Amino acid sequence: MNKIKLIATDLDGTLLGEDNKMSLENKAALETAISQGIEIVIATGRNYSEVPDDVVNLGIRFFITANGGYVYDKKEDKVLYTKCLTLEQAEYLINLGRINNGYEMYYIGRKVYTCTNFMDYIDHVQGADVYRHLYKKYNLCDDISKEEGADKYTPKVVIFFETAEDKANMLSMLDRRSEFEQSTSFKENVELNPKGVSKAEGLKVIMELLGLQPEEVAAFGDGGNDLKMLCLTPNSFAVAGAVPEVKKCAKYHVASCENNGVSEAVDICLNRL
Repeated sequence: MNKIKLIATDLDGTLLGEDNKMSLENKAALETAISQGIEIVIATGRNYSEVPDDVVNLGIRFFITANGGYVYDKKEDKVLYTKCLTLEQAEYLINLGRINNGYEMYYIGRKVYTCTNFMDYIDHVQGADVYRHLYKKYNLCDDISKEEGADKYTPKVVIFFETAEDKANMLSMLDRRSEFEQSTSFKENVELNPKGVSKAEGLKVIMELLGLQPEEVAAFGDGGNDLKMLCLTPNSFAVAGAVPEVKKCAKYHVASCENNGVSEAVDICLNRL
């Protein structure tokens, strides 16, 4: 019997490439794990509506989205956990981003909103190809206060920057307030949730529900928003190209997303752990 009973995997840069697709090898590996009774959990900074159909259609039950701000049980069609920003907090973050030449994105429930000039950002920054694939799912809005549910159901605000200097300036200004959880999943962005929110905390909700211990869980990732989740379990995997902090934390290092690192990691979980 496998020691590993649950695998939590990040999407962007881990399971999915910049083309927003999962390779056939990675898909087959997850299907094999599922057939052996291992629970697969998607742990992403994305909104649930941005998870590709081929991932959803694998039959996965649990989704940790918005960096842990929203935990969903698809089988039971039940939100297991959510923690959201107040409207005042969201407006503060958006305005702070604009002061520093940033482009905002935010979630309200299962909808993704961006500023109306977000395509300007996509067109001028290298490595933003994935956002071109997702852009058709976005709602354009320059005033969050006009959107229904913004005062109750906004788990995350993201600010994208064209330069590292603008990002650093915002982070310096943000230090004046401590009620936000900061992370990143893209070179020049800042992802902001309410304090205490992380993929690790979302995973703990699922582990408690299933009665699992950390040694029965494996986690795959590459970005700063994966770090706490990888530190939660002794069975942590970093794909090639992961940020230095993730590489340092992870026990195992596997191939890049483009070279089917998830498939390699699943093989280790099934045959070596």
